[in-house]
Amino acid sequence: MKTNKSDNLISIDRIFNNSQIIGQNGNQFVKFKLEHNDFVITQLGSLICMNSGVDKADIKYDGIWKGISKVLAGEPLFYQVFRGNKIGNGYIYIGTNFINSILVIKINKGDVYRLSRNCFLASTGNIKISFTVQMKGILGIGQEEGFILPTATCVGEEYGFIWICAFGNLEKIVVPKNDYLIIDNGAFLACRNNSQFELSKLGKSLFTSFFGGEGFGMKFVGPVEIYIQTKNINNFLTDEPAVENEIADIVDENIEDVIGDIFDV
Repeated sequence: MKTNKSDNLISIDRIFNNSQIIGQNGNQFVKFKLEHNDFVITQLGSLICMNSGVDKADIKYDGIWKGISKVLAGEPLFYQVFRGNKIGNGYIYIGTNFINSILVIKINKGDVYRLSRNCFLASTGNIKISFTVQMKGILGIGQEEGFILPTATCVGEEYGFIWICAFGNLEKIVVPKNDYLIIDNGAFLACRNNSQFELSKLGKSLFTSFFGGEGFGMKFVGPVEIYIQTKNINNFLTDEPAVENEIADIVDENIEDVIGDIFDV
């Protein structure tokens, strides 16, 4: 016996089926075709262009407490909503200002996905962003992703869709049982929230982890499916060459004093 879909679910399917990821990996954007009253939630500042069949953006937020949870997870308090109007044949293009690849994930009701900070691009109206606290490892110390990360859930319907951006390219990695995967800081993109990770040094010792440029990573133990991004946006937001040159100068001037101070601490 077939069950009739609700109007909301029909709209969600229509939005997904009428969406298109355009461009090559590393340089992509999304086109949505929106019929009357179909709408998408998008990140602030993501609009590229739209036609007369789409209403101008409504800026909204989910209330103080839900908004605080988004801010804790590194996401903006506000978001924008674009809705198809009576004119019909509405379309809208959205994207980001950095080199990116785009992934769409279907989230079933009851599932929770952990996301990288600042990767949210768009979603259907029944996807809600909150946060999760990661307590394994050393409480996220030294981890650029932080131990508070955004999560995406589906509410109100059987499923919904979310479009997220990877910095650079993206890859899905399946980690089998009894194996593990260590992801460099900032290279994590998404996985189911029941897949816990712990902080793991990437060098053989703390000294090589700190001064070898690798630092710490997120260690996931299989079985787990993880999406990674190939570039770390944190490296492009900091003046790394200046920092590296400063460290090199200090080591060259008096490397024994530097190492002695580290062990004294």
